Amino acid sequence: MAYRLDGPLFFAVAHRFLLELTEVADVRVVILRMSRISALDATGAGVLGDAIARLEHRGITVLLSGIHPRHHQVLAALGIAEHLHRDGLVFPDTPTAIAHARLHSTGRQLTPSKPQTQLTG
Repeated sequence: MAYRLDGPLFFAVAHRFLLELTEVADVRVVILRMSRISALDATGAGVLGDAIARLEHRGITVLLSGIHPRHHQVLAALGIAEHLHRDGLVFPDTPTAIAHARLHSTGRQLTPSKPQTQLTG
């Protein structure tokens, strides 16, 4: 399942997103397409991190694609998605993330990708 996030990701929008996203059923992999996020504040990033944690707690693999360089600083400052970078689950674009998700859903052995960008605090 792929979700495209469009526009600013502030608290109110992110909260609604969290409620919808954590209700997905019978899904192994969720791709969060982030290239169209125009603004990301600390509360939106925090809610995003909570959504990622809840999905992972349910055994769902989360992949991120297209994180804009200006949003890396917010995510890094809050420690959001560091483990996804480390584990090769952050991709420069959605087609690459989809290819990875297809391998995951077929049960093939995955080779972590090279992280898109290192997060620094």
